[in-house]
Amino acid sequence: MLPPSVVKDRVGRTLDRMTSQNIDALILFSREDIRYLAAFDQACICLVIPKEGNPTALGLWLDIDEARRQSWVQDTRGFVPQYHLRIGGGEAQRRRLVEVLIEKGLSRGRIGIERGLLTLEMFDTLKSGLPEAVFVDATPVLKGLRIVKSKEEVELIRRASEIADCAMEAVSQITDVGRKESDLAAEAEYVIRRSGGEVLSKTLVGSGKRTLCAHPFPTEKTLEREDLVYIDIHPSYKGYHSDLCRTFLLGRDATKEKAHETLVAAQRATFEATAPGIDPEQIYKAGISSIESSIYGRNFLELYGHGTGLNVEEPPMITKGCREKIDENMTISFFQGALTMPGSYGLRIEDTGVVTKKGVKLFTRYPTDLLR
Repeated sequence: MLPPSVVKDRVGRTLDRMTSQNIDALILFSREDIRYLAAFDQACICLVIPKEGNPTALGLWLDIDEARRQSWVQDTRGFVPQYHLRIGGGEAQRRRLVEVLIEKGLSRGRIGIERGLLTLEMFDTLKSGLPEAVFVDATPVLKGLRIVKSKEEVELIRRASEIADCAMEAVSQITDVGRKESDLAAEAEYVIRRSGGEVLSKTLVGSGKRTLCAHPFPTEKTLEREDLVYIDIHPSYKGYHSDLCRTFLLGRDATKEKAHETLVAAQRATFEATAPGIDPEQIYKAGISSIESSIYGRNFLELYGHGTGLNVEEPPMITKGCREKIDENMTISFFQGALTMPGSYGLRIEDTGVVTKKGVKLFTRYPTDLLR
């Protein structure tokens, strides 16, 4: 359960944002936002936060005792299976949400919804059940709410990064000719679980030409001599993620080794460019300039960094056109950089760290060595 001081801070900032946007209540389905504000770690939970009065959580009746144990929210209501609340669920389920909103005096309220998550079915039910209510996008309230991390959150991400390092070390020991991509993913996820972490985002493993894929979900493909092997793991600890990616080479190849050195240098340039108060685009440009000045500039595919926290990818986004200022205690993944040799192979690396007054403090520490 969240400490009272944390609840007061998070909910207080949310209510202040609701007031500034003239929003009377929020309806939340996002598991990450609900976990942040109410500490629920349950599927099928919906959270209603009114500007005045107490919040109400709606969820599957079998989970309610556990939900009440986890959260400070006292009004937690469970429903039998026909009221099993899920986004876009059955008509009866959606009607129960309408009943709660009416009970809270919101029939004519201005209600914030998560525009990107609500199904058309759910929205139609809300509109028909509350014809005089006004439904607005809650993005102005929610955006940026979680972007700067508390000391406690930073520590959880640091611990998730330790787990990531352990998992990558274990995977590196079995990355060899004849192994299957699925073997590597299984080893990573076993070590993550054994170390006290969770696997909320799929492990990615690609080898050979599959290193060109943006999201290579592991297959039964076996690793071959001189293959590049791309491994991207995203362990979480108590809900907070780390992001660690490495590329290994099974053999020796001077061209691939030189390309990998170029990518590592570009990543280093992004570290050096990061500091509180600068635009994310400046970090992006530092990495771009490093790659484009090399002989591999034409093989550059993308450079993309992102925040990490309750989502493995969340603001701030480190890419072209992003101008939201970097601040101290933002946790960032540096970076989804990719060099590709069309029709042949791709290389990627990624690390997680926190922005400090002095720059970047890396949490993931596994070596960037290419060779196995």
